Amino acid sequence: MLSHFIEKKISNIYVNGYHVSSKNVSVNLFLRSVQIENTLIADSINGLMRLQIPEVRIKGISYFNLLFNKKYKVNTIRILKPELFYSNQNDTTSSQKNKANDLKLFIKKLEITGAKITMLSSDSKDTLMKTLLGIELGGLTINDSTGKYQYKEIGLDRAAFTIQEAEYYFPGKLYRLQLGEAKFDSNDSLFSMKKLELFTNFSQYGLGEFAKTQQTWLHLTFNEIALNQIDLHRLVTDTTLRLNTFKIGNFNALAFKDRRLPFPQKPDTKLPMAMIDGFPFKLHCDSMNIADGHIEYSDRAPNSTDEGKINFDDLRVHAENLSNTTDLIYGKTTMHAAARVMGQTMLEADFLFPNVKYMEPYTASGYLNPVSFKYFNSILLQSAGVKLSDGKLKNLWYNFTYDNTISNGSVIFEYEGLSVDLMDRKEMDKKEISSFLANAFVLRKDNIRGQKDFKEGKIGFERDKKKAIFNYWWKSLMSGLVSTITPG
Repeated sequence: MLSHFIEKKISNIYVNGYHVSSKNVSVNLFLRSVQIENTLIADSINGLMRLQIPEVRIKGISYFNLLFNKKYKVNTIRILKPELFYSNQNDTTSSQKNKANDLKLFIKKLEITGAKITMLSSDSKDTLMKTLLGIELGGLTINDSTGKYQYKEIGLDRAAFTIQEAEYYFPGKLYRLQLGEAKFDSNDSLFSMKKLELFTNFSQYGLGEFAKTQQTWLHLTFNEIALNQIDLHRLVTDTTLRLNTFKIGNFNALAFKDRRLPFPQKPDTKLPMAMIDGFPFKLHCDSMNIADGHIEYSDRAPNSTDEGKINFDDLRVHAENLSNTTDLIYGKTTMHAAARVMGQTMLEADFLFPNVKYMEPYTASGYLNPVSFKYFNSILLQSAGVKLSDGKLKNLWYNFTYDNTISNGSVIFEYEGLSVDLMDRKEMDKKEISSFLANAFVLRKDNIRGQKDFKEGKIGFERDKKKAIFNYWWKSLMSGLVSTITPG
């Protein structure tokens, strides 16, 4: 009789604005177990959420704790192959849902296997996000402050999850994110991802045709990502993401922009540390490392016949003290990057960023090893209408500071035999007279240290705040190069 009464109660429940209905419920008081099949949990007020659960298995129910301590204590709960559908509309029913009561709950082990989660747009019902999910929680408590990790009334001793085949569509439908697999386990404080990709939902030129303005076409692939030594206690107590190292391995980035289109109306782009300071959560990462990276950037300039391209191979990056949390910062925020440019020569770059504890000025410095100028024609010819027909870079050093408005610094640009052809980009023909005048009277053919006419370039560039930081760095360096090769 008691088993039948419990089964009837469980099969149809209204709780906190949700209707929980189950077709088959089996209670075994002797084995202290419950098996529930074909459960549907639905938002009974506005229909924002629907959860279908084919099977739930509960074992090891403690009747003694329930009767004498008013505490629900269970050894294991297994939830098999649930499917969750959720709308992204704001939930306006919180005032109609019950507040947390004094229910005490302890679950030694909670397993959710083979879960499918789908988030739908509230207006178009398009899929915004979907994923496969597995969760394992140990020592789960409610209103019982005995868990190792405590967040408000919820406690945990261990948390682990696996995400597979995840896909997320960004607002505006221009980009989407795909993830092959992600894993986290609080026992080893490691969060790892494999095959994370950011796609553009259009072809390179199709993106501009759709948006009618300049947009960056992207295809980013992160084959290996690892966040090591995550401080889960601090994450759940004061929402601070604290980790020791952030590692990216085997990284590939393709980017393209059609500059023939109008520049879009957009907010000002923040400088790097201003972006980190603006995060909606606290962050501290002792170090970040990128290895085995490849970047290829191309664009289509007005009046060009093709795309200009530049690439960086064997990219390596090491950064320290990426943080917006004052009490965790132990030093200056720095970054070192190295890459092989156009498959020919090594570029080394160092950056200093001001953090909330060490307010150093933004600084960029570095050098480029010797290389023939001709290897840069693939970007210069189409993007600037310039062809470097002869000449060799002997050495390039640069150093400049910058703020949100302007950059200042110097560059040592040693070269010999510089010869420039100014091109008609529509016809790809050499402008004979203009090229002759530029080489004979405008440009300095050689700039060698030790010679009396050696010139140190001056860096000075006023920032276009609508454009990315990479544009600011490049235009600052370019201002120094131009000041070197021109007389005066």
